[in-house]
Amino acid sequence: MEHVMDLEFRGQWASPTVCNWIERDEKNKLLVVEIPTGRERPSALRVPDCVIETKGLNLDLVTVIVVNPTLKDIVVHPGQKVALIKKAEVVSPEQEANPLPIDPSTFFGGNSPVPKSCKARLWDKLGAQACVFSLNDWDVGEAKGVKYHIRLSNPRPFRERSRHIPLAEMAEIRRHLQELMDHRIIIESKSPYASRIVIVWKKNGQLRMRIDYRTLNTWPIIDQYTVPQLQEALDCFS
Repeated sequence: MEHVMDLEFRGQWASPTVCNWIERDEKNKLLVVEIPTGRERPSALRVPDCVIETKGLNLDLVTVIVVNPTLKDIVVHPGQKVALIKKAEVVSPEQEANPLPIDPSTFFGGNSPVPKSCKARLWDKLGAQACVFSLNDWDVGEAKGVKYHIRLSNPRPFRERSRHIPLAEMAEIRRHLQELMDHRIIIESKSPYASRIVIVWKKNGQLRMRIDYRTLNTWPIIDQYTVPQLQEALDCFS
């Protein structure tokens, strides 16, 4: 059983290159708590990495969680380093949701036979619902508030191994994954299920990432309901 305790310590940095202290006038900043490298800390001591805010934080006294994964006592000597605090470097800033203007030529080409008066009326209708139109490859929108429960015939989670990816393509794949995360198309997940990733290269050299859900698609329990026939639907219009 792990022994968890709160340990209060005062920041003592070896040098500015290892850990920069936060200035007093800097507010609403993010700090990263990390475990020291080398032999400066007790070998069995564990400090979970975490992110903290400087807002309302006492910069002279910081509390961290220290974990003893062994069944033996660990002695922490005075002045011994148990954690490092660094300024957090934000890699993926939040994207501002500023609506982009829609060009009318997107809907009406130069050779459109629609009269100008009708174009103006139609444009007013479309412009009122401009948020439903995608303007670029990353403008996919986000649906919230809906959760769907899928019943599975086999409740045992599975994790499929990824297919072999050449090392020469790893840099481009990481860049593509970062773009997907920056635009909130994907997020980090701790799901017990993991389907295989399939990498496809387009003819223009761009990367396309797909997920192989064939294994998962064989497990859902199909909902039992009657699908109306096409002829019956057409008879409703007669």
